[in-house]
Amino acid sequence: MGPKREYDDLAQPSRAGSSGDRGGGGGGDGDARPTKAPRLPPPPAQSHSRDQTALPTSAPPPPPADKDPVELEEGELGDDEDSGEEEEDDQDSEGELQGSLPDGRTDRALTGGFGCPHARPTALGPQEQLSELVRESPDNSIIQEKMKILSKHYVLFRRTRQDGSCFYRAFIFSYMEILRQMQDKQAEVTRLMECLDMSKDRFSCLEWNKAYFSIDPEEYFSSVVSELNEVLNVIAAGCTSEWLYQRSLQESFSGRIISLLRLITETEIRTDEFYKQSIPKNLNVLQFCWKAVRSLDAEATATQMRALTYALGIPLRVEVMDKSLTDQGVLVKRLDFFHEFDMEKGPLRLTRSYLSSSTARIPLKQGSYDGDLLSSDGTPMLTLLCRHGHCDILYRK
Repeated sequence: MGPKREYDDLAQPSRAGSSGDRGGGGGGDGDARPTKAPRLPPPPAQSHSRDQTALPTSAPPPPPADKDPVELEEGELGDDEDSGEEEEDDQDSEGELQGSLPDGRTDRALTGGFGCPHARPTALGPQEQLSELVRESPDNSIIQEKMKILSKHYVLFRRTRQDGSCFYRAFIFSYMEILRQMQDKQAEVTRLMECLDMSKDRFSCLEWNKAYFSIDPEEYFSSVVSELNEVLNVIAAGCTSEWLYQRSLQESFSGRIISLLRLITETEIRTDEFYKQSIPKNLNVLQFCWKAVRSLDAEATATQMRALTYALGIPLRVEVMDKSLTDQGVLVKRLDFFHEFDMEKGPLRLTRSYLSSSTARIPLKQGSYDGDLLSSDGTPMLTLLCRHGHCDILYRK
């Protein structure tokens, strides 16, 4: 048996290097030119004929019957066999989060229009009782036990559409829900806009293939940021949960916001040397971003989650629901994404811990985030559930 490789906490082994690769051997900050020019969703000022949807025209294929994309196989995570209930700090660990690409769906670049297929699933479902997920796996005792563990900490969840953009959609909607409940909403909007301004400055320093944009790249970035800012200000002024939900169901709006989040994620990865350790060795940074970030049906792994979390200064918790067992029995893997210093490039930290049926809450080290983004015990309020590589939103008790 060859040496073990450590892979991303949320993804299956990389399938990169297939005939679908377009990146070539170069990279740098220049942008690769695809065979067919993909297009981002048009900004709000564009005509109605182009303002349909920013999302892929087909649902992603289901995972192979014999492979759970979240299930950890031997060698995919170096320290899994030693997992316990104590948290582990993975700060700056070389190769700890080897970023692996999702399946072959990421080889498809968006081309042309954004037609919406018939019977398209709802982008965001209503809140449901977490116990519903227990009933969905009646024959899997491990999943049932892990759901019972989670039910001690969470009571509700919200489904997101399985189209490759579930993480980005769940992330921004959950953030806006949290914003509604903050004491000083306007201060948080101001903080986030400062982060977006910083991201735009870095975005402007990169070279972009203009065929990917319907207008000038910087103009596109600014127009979508402006649209997001308008919605955030409505939330800060006071809006109902129903208004926010219905606004987020609008395909044109959600598609543009998701494309913006992907551009922010790519900008973070391309402008920070830290992420090179998470990219498969057979890809350069630009090739990885083209395949695993920019394409609107490319699923996010821990690498992309990490990048977006740090770029926006929003702490994130991910509860990983898989069918794996450890030496300690049935445990739920928990990933907490933090950026140590607000607005400055401090250490990039991911904290891993495990929940059992007897696990009590362990206070985590608190960074300099706004208190409303963290709970009273210093843990991220924004919490997602990762099942089979798919992200839904979790709600605490």
